[in-house]
This record gives sequence, C-alpha cells and structure tokens, in this order.
Amino acid sequence: MAEEKRPVLSLKRKPAAESTGTDVTSTPGVVRRKKVVVVSTPPAWKVKKEKLEQAKKAAEAAARQSVAEPVKTAKAPPPVRYLQLLPPEQAIMTLKAFWPQLFEGNAPRLLATGMREQLFADIAELDLPLSHKQVIKCLKSLTRSAGYLSRMRAGASRYDLQGNVVATVTPEEARYAGERMMRELLRTERMRSQSSG
Repeated sequence: MAEEKRPVLSLKRKPAAESTGTDVTSTPGVVRRKKVVVVSTPPAWKVKKEKLEQAKKAAEAAARQSVAEPVKTAKAPPPVRYLQLLPPEQAIMTLKAFWPQLFEGNAPRLLATGMREQLFADIAELDLPLSHKQVIKCLKSLTRSAGYLSRMRAGASRYDLQGNVVATVTPEEARYAGERMMRELLRTERMRSQSSG
C-alpha cells in the first residue's frame, strides 16, 4: 500500500502557451515585477487620426502666429486728447458775475499772482455757489486766451481781487506770455488738422 500513487491531475494544454513564452522575447515588451506587459501597435485608423490631429494643431498654431504678429506692428497710437477748455466768453461771464472788478467791460484785467487762492478764500468767506473746479476751469480758459496773453507786456499792471494795482508784469513774464501764445496757436492748429483729417 505504500506504493499507492495518488491520482495526478492532467490538463491538456494548448501548444500556444509555449509559443507565447518565446514570442515575449521577440516582441517589444515591458517587463515589470512578476508581470510581462506586451506593448502592441495601435490600429492603423488610430494612427491616421492622431497624425491628422497633430497636423491640424500645427496649422492652427502657424495661423495664430502669422495673424498675431501683424496686429502688433499695425496697431496705431491713439489720437492725442487735448484739454477741453471753456470758451473765454463763458469764463468771463462766470467770473464777472461774482468779481466784476477783475474786468474792464468784457476784457479781463491782468490778474495778480496767487489769484486762485484769493478766489478760493473769497468763495469760502462769502459762501458763493462756485466750486473750486469751476474756478480753476475759468482761470485756465481766461489766462490761456489770446486776448489775455496779448495784454501781458512788460510794465503792464496786475490787479488783485478788489481791483487795485498790486504788481507789474516783468520782462520774463512778458516773454513767457509770447511763447505761451505761440504754443496755444500751434495747439489749435493741430486740433483743427486732426478733426478735419
């Protein structure tokens, strides 16, 4: 009884199992721990689709680059914005309503230096319905007008808020007024040429 054999399980194996072992070495495969992963080539339709997508992406990138470069170089500078001043007549009317002593008829007198601060103090003292911004706009329009700048000659009188003579125009101020008048004329010419062209 000692020689009794145990029954042995016998399986019929396919011969393909043996051939796969030899194929693993011939085909490119990735060997991982306790596993052999066979890398197969993708189907032809998938390869073709990937190539078409890559070509499409390359064409889009080339189109973006060719379109983006001319836009940067062809960009024109924005038009120059000039300071919009009130018309001198409107500035004269606004200031003349509260300080008539600053004018001879409708012509403005030459103002003393520091007149803006004097006007602000007068507005606060008398509680006048004028804002600082309105006064600044009126003074800019008035002092840059051709009529005001043409009156600034050496030795001409400057007037304070009460209409009293407080100073005279120096030769440097007269020269500056002449330069300022030329700049204003050039500015108006540029504005006209831009609006018409």
